[in-house]
Amino acid sequence: MNKAVWAGYMQAEAFWERGDICFAQRYDPEKVGRVIVNGDGAEWIKEARKHFSNVELYLDPFHRNRAIQEALGFAPDLVRRALNAVRSGDLKGLGRVLNEAVAVARGEDQVKRVKELRRYLKANWDGLLDWRGGPKPAPEGARGLGAAEAEINHVLAVRMTKKGMSWGTSGAHHMAPIRSLEAEGQLKHWLGGWQKRRWPEAKAVDRRHGPCRVIERLATTDPAGWLAARLPLLASAAGNSELGRRLKRLAQAVPTSELISRGQPAPWRSRMIPTRQASA
Repeated sequence: MNKAVWAGYMQAEAFWERGDICFAQRYDPEKVGRVIVNGDGAEWIKEARKHFSNVELYLDPFHRNRAIQEALGFAPDLVRRALNAVRSGDLKGLGRVLNEAVAVARGEDQVKRVKELRRYLKANWDGLLDWRGGPKPAPEGARGLGAAEAEINHVLAVRMTKKGMSWGTSGAHHMAPIRSLEAEGQLKHWLGGWQKRRWPEAKAVDRRHGPCRVIERLATTDPAGWLAARLPLLASAAGNSELGRRLKRLAQAVPTSELISRGQPAPWRSRMIPTRQASA
């Protein structure tokens, strides 16, 4: 399916804000009748109600069935009956099984696990059954919700937790969106756009006339031009300061002819207008 994926290390509010944006980019919220959210019953998942007015929360079948098997594992018959009650939509029957489990449990540990299971299922009671079997009509060809754990495994766990891998919070937060793009089939497209923004497209350059241009530029350049120095300070009132007088003495070490030959007046002298001498 054409699914949207988003992930990251962030607060629940920020997570659902991103989800809200993804939802609005793909669908017209005013035309969507039902929004189905599948999760493990964690409190942060229930915050989806703040962002979707018509949201329905369902307990992921994988987590639901695993919780039943772990808590009632001391009595396989109770496990079978509890799972059958859920699959058949018999919540009253499930409640009777849980009450019976509390009565037959042995030891504090078994009793504690059964009571925790009962609290867990009661907290998600309205979302225990298949969403397609509720009082509201489901669209034609509607699919089941599958297992959220499988999505987490394919998108994140296979890259970030297996083979002894470990991540800091910053690295995990940056890797998660990349994995999300890969899951959407958009990673190559996104990388192409990112590379164009970061590295402009290289253009072919005709280098055949390059050496000639360099030679022409050098032929019109004074090779000793970089030695020519100007001291604007000496042409100002500051030239009479102690610093100015010291700089004048240093500048006088340069022959005046060298400066004049390059068309520069002696920096410590004022500009003079030459006069023609009369011959005797």
